[in-house]
Amino acid sequence: SFLSAVYRKRNYLFRLRYNGLKEQPDRTILRLSDAFMIPDTSGDFEWSAVMLNINTGHNKELMNKCQALSEYSQYVADFREALAKGMSKESATEEAVNKAISRPCLGKFFLKWKGDVKSMLLTEFNQKEYDERRREEGIDLILEVVTKLRNGEDEAKLRKEYSDDLIEKAIEFNQKEYSIHQEDFERAKNEVARLITLLIKSGRESEIEHACSDSEYMKKLEEELL
Repeated sequence: SFLSAVYRKRNYLFRLRYNGLKEQPDRTILRLSDAFMIPDTSGDFEWSAVMLNINTGHNKELMNKCQALSEYSQYVADFREALAKGMSKESATEEAVNKAISRPCLGKFFLKWKGDVKSMLLTEFNQKEYDERRREEGIDLILEVVTKLRNGEDEAKLRKEYSDDLIEKAIEFNQKEYSIHQEDFERAKNEVARLITLLIKSGRESEIEHACSDSEYMKKLEEELL
């Protein structure tokens, strides 16, 4: 079914804050299509977000306007600097939090929630370790080969570039994913066939065309008859 008028929505701009270790520019546009395994430049599935680098030394105008963000950025920098000096993670956390407490904007917050902040910093997700583990397991390389296979690149040519073991894993991954999609398609096809049969048996053939052109009506019939 279609609406006769467009329902107007507010304009949304998605912003992400980045304070990772990998060097990034002040501002980066992230696009959904950049993550597609098969490149797509049609724009039919696009969505974007703005990633702002909040590490110290970046986005100075923004930092000057937002003292809280500037102090948080410095807190993270203090922690990393302490680690670079050879401190343990626990000692580095203690030093960074104590410095944050002395600052005017977020000081009271860090003082009140010192234990929670320290616990969060000590147990936060480690992106570097995660990336290293992915490399060790070859996940990124497997996905790289899968993408090339789906784009029609010659398998024999790929075997000269990648190991046979990696190629076999990529082929197995591709086949499993195809099998899952195929099973979903077959299941849906069988359900539609059953629904049509039941409509015919019930003398409701006139509803078949309506069901095939209206997904909501199809769901309603499925709940009623299947």
